[in-house]
Amino acid sequence: MNSNFSISKEGKLIPLSPPQMLKKAQHPPPSENALDHVLSYAIDSDHSLLIDSFHNVLEITDAQTAKHLLNSPDKLSSPLKQYYQAQFTRDLNSFQQRYTESLQQKEKRLIFFICPTYSCNMHCSYCYQQGSKTLNREMISPENLQHLFAWITQKIVEWRKNDPLKPVGIALFGGEPLQKTSKDVVKEIFAFARAQNAFITITTNGMELQHFLDLLITYRGYIASIATTIDGSKEMHDKRRGKTNPTNSFCGTIIDIINTLLQIGIHVSVGINLDYSNICDLQNFLDICSENKWVDNSLVTLEIGRVDDRCYNLNNEQIMSEAALIEALINCNAKKKFPSNIKAAFMKTSMALASQFGFLFNQNEYGRGWLHYCWSSSPIDEVYYLDSELDVYRCTYSVGNKEFVLGTIHDSHTLSSWFTHNAFQKECWDCPLGGYCSGGCVLSAQKNQKRQCRYELENFDYLINTSIIPLIRKKLSEAQLPLNKKEAQYV
Repeated sequence: MNSNFSISKEGKLIPLSPPQMLKKAQHPPPSENALDHVLSYAIDSDHSLLIDSFHNVLEITDAQTAKHLLNSPDKLSSPLKQYYQAQFTRDLNSFQQRYTESLQQKEKRLIFFICPTYSCNMHCSYCYQQGSKTLNREMISPENLQHLFAWITQKIVEWRKNDPLKPVGIALFGGEPLQKTSKDVVKEIFAFARAQNAFITITTNGMELQHFLDLLITYRGYIASIATTIDGSKEMHDKRRGKTNPTNSFCGTIIDIINTLLQIGIHVSVGINLDYSNICDLQNFLDICSENKWVDNSLVTLEIGRVDDRCYNLNNEQIMSEAALIEALINCNAKKKFPSNIKAAFMKTSMALASQFGFLFNQNEYGRGWLHYCWSSSPIDEVYYLDSELDVYRCTYSVGNKEFVLGTIHDSHTLSSWFTHNAFQKECWDCPLGGYCSGGCVLSAQKNQKRQCRYELENFDYLINTSIIPLIRKKLSEAQLPLNKKEAQYV
């Protein structure tokens, strides 16, 4: 029996016979180091998993073949050597052409995140922003708000030059944008969005959202979604919020207001931010969603986020790695299947394999380009974060951090340095994980690139050994294929 297999995009095992290998191997011979980027992991003592992160190709072979392939390819039989060279060889020019074509396949979007203030009525234990001592927590001035509107209007006019109906998004972010002290500003932003025929999204902790119901009802035709979070049970939620407002943030505000929003037809994204301190509360979160009839509700997205520390300044020992959280979700889903409207929102380096092996959990990072780590380093979506001082930022984790400010709306600022942070960087092109990691987070790389690279490699190894290889062993077992007998008869 043949012990070599390809793994399809759906995670299925496809047996490869020598004739198939010969047929697929009609390509020019590679350079001597053409296979340096291939990763190899032991499935058992006799079988190995080969991974090419750039082609997103996985294959199972016997351990001896894998050893020769990566260390002494001349010892392989000619058909096998030709096959693997054709399967894994990279050409920089062809990759760059494919990359350009892949970017052209997606429609661009224009979204403005307005942060009217960096003040917040909570002090969540996992917040990456509010610990900063340099944040300007003042409300945006009327003058700056008008400057902001004028700048956004100019961008929208340019955007819709050839299509007056081209969609535009206005998003509220913070700090906490929905506080009683910010209502007049929010009202002006809503009116501006309506005048620009732009859809509105809001990210809020929900503590004072009830004071905005009149505005939400008035503008509900323009509100695409409101995102808020519940971090598990009532006890866990209130413990993690570290709130300064004595009002009960759980039953008295969050749940009631979500149900009210649903009654008036507004889509709500109800998220949970997970780390080791509340991972055991994931089922409590799902139970709350079920009790309130949010499960499989078309007006609700149940979003799973991961607490992280992109700038390495939290010193939070409770943070779970991407792969550790995936492992926990796989186990949780195996015990009780997740609802159809659950959505993961944290996978980066793991995303391609998660898709192949069936644990993507509806994650769809639309603006993320191939060979990029995330949407913010990709030149697909045109997104600006704008604050009360008229500073411009690129992403959720950079906003408010002066170290990563791109300039102000009055300066000529550029996003190009973010877009060149991809797998074509020499250090990434030379790294076997480069096709999946693609340089990692821009912010983390600027803070400590060695630490980030080490994290991504350790994270990927953990993913393979705890989640991928057990699934492969199961698939091989289900196919009734031997795992303990070396069969490399054509090597």
